[in-house]
Amino acid sequence: MAKFLIVEARFYDHLNDMLIDGAVDALKAAGHEHEVITVPGALEIPGAISLAVDDGQYDGFVAIGVVIRGETYHFEIVAGESARGIMALTMDGVPIGNGIITTEDEEQALARADKTRKNKGGEAAQAAIAIYDLAQKFAATKCHEGLLKTASNQGYEEEAERLLVEYEQLSFEQVHQHVLDHFPKFPATILDIGSGTGRDAAYLAEQGHKVVAVEPTDALRDGAKKLHRSPHIEWVDDGLPNLAQITTRTRSFDLILMAAVWMHLDREERERAMPIVAALLKKSGTLIMNVRHGPVPSGRRMFEIPDYEMLRTANEAGLTAIHQVQGKSILQRNRQNGVTWSHFVFRKD
Repeated sequence: MAKFLIVEARFYDHLNDMLIDGAVDALKAAGHEHEVITVPGALEIPGAISLAVDDGQYDGFVAIGVVIRGETYHFEIVAGESARGIMALTMDGVPIGNGIITTEDEEQALARADKTRKNKGGEAAQAAIAIYDLAQKFAATKCHEGLLKTASNQGYEEEAERLLVEYEQLSFEQVHQHVLDHFPKFPATILDIGSGTGRDAAYLAEQGHKVVAVEPTDALRDGAKKLHRSPHIEWVDDGLPNLAQITTRTRSFDLILMAAVWMHLDREERERAMPIVAALLKKSGTLIMNVRHGPVPSGRRMFEIPDYEMLRTANEAGLTAIHQVQGKSILQRNRQNGVTWSHFVFRKD
C-alpha cells in the first residue's frame, strides 16, 4: 500500500469535485491511501508537490485543476507553466499523474471531469499509480542484483528458523538499553533497516509509530510477517548498501534504526551506504545503530569497524554524533567469546 497526495487548485468547485472523485475511486480501487490539499491556483501545484516531496510522507502525487480559456494570454501561461513544472518533477523520478484539464469552455471541462464520461481525474490517478509501480519494478531488479553481488545477509537464510526463535526471546528494551532515551516519545515515521525477525518493528508499531521494515532475507521477512501482524508495519524486500526500493520513494523518516547491520558491509559498501541512509532522514532526524566487535560466527560475512570510521563517515554524510557508548553482548555465549558492541546515535544537521 502506498500513500498518494492529491494536490488541487480549486477554482471551479463542481468540476474539481468530479475530478477528485474520479482520482479517489482509482486510488482506493488499487488499495492505496490518499490525502488532499488545496493550493490557490494551477501554477502553485508543482511547487506544492516539490515541498511535499521534501517532506517525505508520500509515495506519489495527483495534480488536479481546471484551466478554461479566457480572453487574455493568461490561459497559455497557466496551462504551459503548470505542465512544465509537473514534467520537471516527473523527470526527477517523482510519480505524478497530471489531472489539470485545459479547455476552451466549461462544457468541454465538464465532459473531461465527469467520471462517467472521460474521467480525467481517474486517469491521472491511474497514471501516478502506473509510474509508482514501474519505479518499484526497476528498484526490485536493482535490489536483487545488488544482493547477488554483496551477499551482506550471508548465512541468515540457512539459520532463519533458529533465529526466529532466538531473537524473539530478547526484548526491545534489552537490546537497546543504551539508547532507549533517544527513541521518539510521540508517533513518528521509522525505517528499520535489517529488521530481521521483526521484533523491533513490532515494538515500535505498538508504541504508535509507523514502521517500514526492510529485510533482504526472505525466510526472516516471511517469518516476521507471520509473527507480527500489524497494520502499522510495511514489510519491504530491500537491503544495504543501495536500498534500491526505498530510495525510489519520496518518503523520509523521523528515525532510522540499523541494529546489528552495519558490520555486514565491506568498506566500499559502507562508504556508499551512509550518504544514502542519511538522505532518507528528515532534517533533525535521528539515526540509531550499533556495530558488533569480536569473533565472526561461522558462515557469516562480517567486518571489524573502528569507531573513528563510524564517526567520520557519518559526519561526511551530514550526521552529528550525539551519543556513543560501548557495551557487552547480552547473549551469554557471545560475552564468553569477548563480543562487544558500539552503540551510536546521530542527528541530521
